Amino acid sequence: MVRVPAAADSYPPAMADEPLGSTAIGDPGATAGRTLVDRLGVRGRLRAHPRFGVAIAAGGGAMALVGSVMIGGDRLAGDGLNAESPNTTPGVLISLAVLAAGYALVARGRRDGLRAGGAAAALLALPALLFFATFDLSDNPPVSIDVILMVSTIGWALAYLAGPSVGRPIFLGAALIGAWAFVLEQVEGLFSAPFFFLSPVPFLVGGYGASGFEGPDATTVGVVCLIFGYGYLVLAGWLDARTLHGFATPFVVAGLFIVNNGFSALSGDLEMAGTGILIAATGCAVAIYFSGFGRRATTWIGGAGVASGVVMVIGDAMEDSDLTAIGLTVLVVGAALIIGADLVSRAMSEPAEFDVPAASGDADPPD
Repeated sequence: MVRVPAAADSYPPAMADEPLGSTAIGDPGATAGRTLVDRLGVRGRLRAHPRFGVAIAAGGGAMALVGSVMIGGDRLAGDGLNAESPNTTPGVLISLAVLAAGYALVARGRRDGLRAGGAAAALLALPALLFFATFDLSDNPPVSIDVILMVSTIGWALAYLAGPSVGRPIFLGAALIGAWAFVLEQVEGLFSAPFFFLSPVPFLVGGYGASGFEGPDATTVGVVCLIFGYGYLVLAGWLDARTLHGFATPFVVAGLFIVNNGFSALSGDLEMAGTGILIAATGCAVAIYFSGFGRRATTWIGGAGVASGVVMVIGDAMEDSDLTAIGLTVLVVGAALIIGADLVSRAMSEPAEFDVPAASGDADPPD
């Protein structure tokens, strides 16, 4: 049963700042030799409450990194990018400084906002550092995309698993997306392809053009996206079922992001109707699957996917019809979805959104 907060209760519920070195959040010195779940502590079991200060500070951390990249980029092109030896040192040093400062805030910050801002800055500073460190105009691409993706992914994963940043979901989410991006780069060269397309004509004629370079295959990209995306979502449910909701959240976010990219990549093959069917089916599965784990936003995203997918199918089937006929069809099908959803909910014996017991002596609430 869900307790109804009294008038004096605060909402959202108060959340004390994490004490420095607390074993509850996985102090590395106190958890040596223990399981991963033990090290993650409260961050593995629970999702953090939304806080204004944390959200704004994280944005500030991202801005700090963007500023450092702009400074390093300006110095990099100071003599023009046609220079034989672009000056990468300022970019390396300032990115390294932001990385160190951000991680220091994670380790020693006295408030949640400071630690969140530091985490965002440190997370983004790592690929920026690798960008400047691997920049070489004699190569194409001019940076090592493999190194950036691989080292960043490993670094983010380690940051999630150990040290003062242990259990911070932003690092796990970045590592999950990084792993997906690295595989796509190895399979289809997805992130290096733009450099080949934008290269001077002589290079294309004498290089990749001679071997028939045509860019990434959209079907392969889409299949890889769905394998990763669906896999992450299934793992999220598996973790939720074991009450590791904080651990599961990055898998949900990464999974939804990657699956959406898969829809886009496969849209050329599936066309509008096929893409709509895939989106609707995925949305239905997501809504059913995650409603059982109390993930309200994810469940609503699944419901929105069903509606948008059905609209796409109707639009494709009635592309030659007038707007009134299409609108009437959408209205009728929408009403049918309402009735169908209610019938399915009854069949699943879903409880009410607010299952509040009647007060002692009160009459039963009306149906």
